[in-house]
Amino acid sequence: MLRSKEITNIVVDPDFETADVDTSNNSWPKKIASKFEEFKGKLKD
Repeated sequence: MLRSKEITNIVVDPDFETADVDTSNNSWPKKIASKFEEFKGKLKD
């Protein structure tokens, strides 16, 4: 099957069904945390 569309993103294991220690490398292009997400992470510490 030949497609003429360009690939814009890829996500490996979107439902987290496999044991993976580093989930930060499961998508392309690399997801960048929003400032809000960074703020929430700082509150948890």
